[in-house]
Amino acid sequence: MRKRMIVLFTIVCLMLTGCEEMKVDTAPSVSSVQMEYSDFDLITDRKTGIVYIENEIKIPGEYGSHYYQIYTPYYGRNGRLCRFVDGKVVEVE
Repeated sequence: MRKRMIVLFTIVCLMLTGCEEMKVDTAPSVSSVQMEYSDFDLITDRKTGIVYIENEIKIPGEYGSHYYQIYTPYYGRNGRLCRFVDGKVVEVE
């Protein structure tokens, strides 16, 4: 009888739990800006305005694929970091 109660309690607990998709607040995208020498998806840091390249890696697994985001700094033509200022991507002096 005690085992049945434990199993019933466990089943009820599992029925009351669930998964939910959560929207993550991401940094602003620079996709609206035309970059003459870049085909990357660019994204900016909200606090510093530094521009990063948004890379997504898909790793297949036993229970489905996992996606990972990796952000690498975006460098301009002269090898300097870039910042998003007034709707334009400018190199940091």
